[in-house]
Amino acid sequence: MGAMDKISENIYVGSVWALSSPRDLKAANITHIVSLLRGDVTDMSALGFKQLHIEIDDDDEEDIMRFFAQTNEFIDAAVREGGNVLVHCIAGISRSVTIATAYILTETTKPPSPEDSTKPDHGYYIAQKAKDNEDLATTFVTKTINSIKQGRSIANPNDSFRSQLVIFLRSGCAISLEKPLYRQWILAKRAEGIPLTGQPPKDINYVSASDGMYKLSSNESSGQVPPTSTLAPGPRVPASRPALTDLYARLQRAPEASSQTSLGAQPAPTNTPIQPRLTQLRCKKCRTPLASSKAFILHTPPSNAPGLKNAPRNGLSVHSSLDRACMQYFMEPAMWMKPELEKGAIDGKFCCPKCNSRIGSYSWQGNKCSCGTWVTPAIELQRARVDEVVVRQPL
Repeated sequence: MGAMDKISENIYVGSVWALSSPRDLKAANITHIVSLLRGDVTDMSALGFKQLHIEIDDDDEEDIMRFFAQTNEFIDAAVREGGNVLVHCIAGISRSVTIATAYILTETTKPPSPEDSTKPDHGYYIAQKAKDNEDLATTFVTKTINSIKQGRSIANPNDSFRSQLVIFLRSGCAISLEKPLYRQWILAKRAEGIPLTGQPPKDINYVSASDGMYKLSSNESSGQVPPTSTLAPGPRVPASRPALTDLYARLQRAPEASSQTSLGAQPAPTNTPIQPRLTQLRCKKCRTPLASSKAFILHTPPSNAPGLKNAPRNGLSVHSSLDRACMQYFMEPAMWMKPELEKGAIDGKFCCPKCNSRIGSYSWQGNKCSCGTWVTPAIELQRARVDEVVVRQPL
């Protein structure tokens, strides 16, 4: 395995040692370099290269998603200018492969050209289905990484980075604090540190009970995370562009992932966008709005979870977003919870902000759902104490 390997027409992935040979870089028509490591790195700009240095560790706690917009734009600039880009970290195994995968996912899931619009296995249609199907998203991410392994066999992002790539794909290849899955990942990471500190998170992101849109807490700077990871609008790259053609061809040839979910045999594509159903939880007693479905933290019950016959019938609804084995709605913190959550307690109870009836509880260290799944943190409303209603018009 060399210091760098070509994984597509315009992208190389490698180790930090690739910087030690400018002659080889120029021979490979490398014009742009993405350096992903902490501390000082060789400044290649003096040699005529454009360089982007991002300080990040190969660690489960790292939020690599927040850099995807920046790295995608930088890589795309190299391709548009007719050059090649080297993406490197220390060993060329995890960080660099994650960044390259994020770019490939973005490219292969763009809307198809007219000549490709009838192909049901096009990445765009798969990505649309993957938004609500974690298994399908995981399979697609794994196939993408396997396509990179054809060029660099040691490619192997750590488990956290793989999970973040799945979130990225399910979020439409655009990460921002308006994306529920991203907010929920941040929330879970903050809660994971509680056993060490013994204190609840200090900076809590609260959502509205009416629409689930992100609200900045008073002590948080909007500059911490880019407002959106969507690339700047521009002319759509023709499908004949070598980089995209090569990437997609290699993705199609990649070894099958271990998941049972098939990426083939998709229904014929349609031009009609699928609108997600928006629901709202309301207090069963006084009908006060409590939570939007945009803020739900959903999970799949284990195969041996108790069924309806073992669960109470009250609170079950044809409109429910929950499996029948789940008796709790887990969610992100809502604005009306702020007085309780800022008491500094590890756990506590929730009462309706209007009628004061008991409707739920919270435990920052997590709690077990009635289906047996452990959820961290556990901010929950009891299914029997709320009604989930379909919102037919935007709130």
